[in-house]
Amino acid sequence: MIIPGRFSIFTVLSVFLLTACGGGDVGELPPPADILPVANTAAQPLESLRPIHAIAIYPADPARLYLAAGNGLYLTDSGGQVQLIGRESDKLVTLLTVSDTNEALLVSGHPAMGGNLGLLRSINGGRSWEDHSGNADDPMGFELLASSAADPKRIYGIYQGLRTSEDSGKTWLKVADAPTQLFDLAVSQQNPQVLYAATGGGLYLSQNGGKSWSDPFQFKLPVTMVRTTTDGLLYAFVVSKGLLRTAERANDWLPLNNEFGMQIFTRMVVHPENSGHLYALNQFNRVLATMDGGKSWHSFAGDRKPETKNEIRGQQLYSTHCKSCHGAMGVGETYSPQALTDKDYFMAPALDDSMHAWHHTDDALVNTILNGSPRKSRMIALKNILSEADAHDIVQYMKSLWGTRALDCQGPKHMQCM
Repeated sequence: MIIPGRFSIFTVLSVFLLTACGGGDVGELPPPADILPVANTAAQPLESLRPIHAIAIYPADPARLYLAAGNGLYLTDSGGQVQLIGRESDKLVTLLTVSDTNEALLVSGHPAMGGNLGLLRSINGGRSWEDHSGNADDPMGFELLASSAADPKRIYGIYQGLRTSEDSGKTWLKVADAPTQLFDLAVSQQNPQVLYAATGGGLYLSQNGGKSWSDPFQFKLPVTMVRTTTDGLLYAFVVSKGLLRTAERANDWLPLNNEFGMQIFTRMVVHPENSGHLYALNQFNRVLATMDGGKSWHSFAGDRKPETKNEIRGQQLYSTHCKSCHGAMGVGETYSPQALTDKDYFMAPALDDSMHAWHHTDDALVNTILNGSPRKSRMIALKNILSEADAHDIVQYMKSLWGTRALDCQGPKHMQCM
């Protein structure tokens, strides 16, 4: 079964900006109780926060995350809620936690009135900030920041090319132009001269601080995320191959998971005390988590399970008739070589709330299941196999995968919620 939709890697890769989150060792910041929310703001569900541009581990409690969002800096709790803690109204594009002379949080982006923020630094968990780049007359707006535990004072940044700072971001030198179609940047946690660039053309390596690049990995596919760890591991998200891992020195990639459907990772961070705990951000503003080193993933806020009799029955019917095209838990069709190369290829879209399923009424979805799509032959009519009650149960299961926003705004109301 294929609920029709037209998607390709070309459109999906255009939905997120160049953003980054930091790696490297991090030290102690004020405990959670000392992080003060912005006055007159309330905690909100993580699913309602959008757009999210970058994530970083909160060092005082690594089960929580900083989020760089389109309207400020947020901090999660461990139960799926987020709280605005600073830089309200600023569009934060990237953030980085570093352990140099003082434990610090660095952010960059754009103020509400336009222009660039420069590089802002906080040593008290975001309660106060200083302009750390020393260029107030012509501030930079970094799109990516990355550092290494091997030399925490050395920071790499993307702003009108690849730049580097050897004094924690106070002064900067341009190294070279950035690799083309750059999505993410990482520095080896064991050698600060070794950089990795995730690009639309593959994963590239520099062994001289970004002055020159090589392609030893030969993916020849879009790579949208790259991350290093202090124990010498290298992670990459390769479109059509999913999440992969290797030892930095080995170039022997282990497939971890390729059941993300249309989702692609844009950022990922690693728990500093447990390398099996990873947190990722995808292009649909979803924050995901794994506790087994990347083999299985769930929503950071927790996945909702089918509960009612109709939802459970619908899940069984979905697994039989829909999963082969639309993916487990409605994540959509995984990218294939044809999807990557043919702009006219119609992929089976996600049926969770990441795409447009919730733009349609229950009756419209039931009609498509039973009668197929007049536009796309891949979505065949199932009326000779499924009853109307069956189709309604499948829709109920689909809706069990949706968040509050999609449920409240389903159908014609969706235009009011965009």
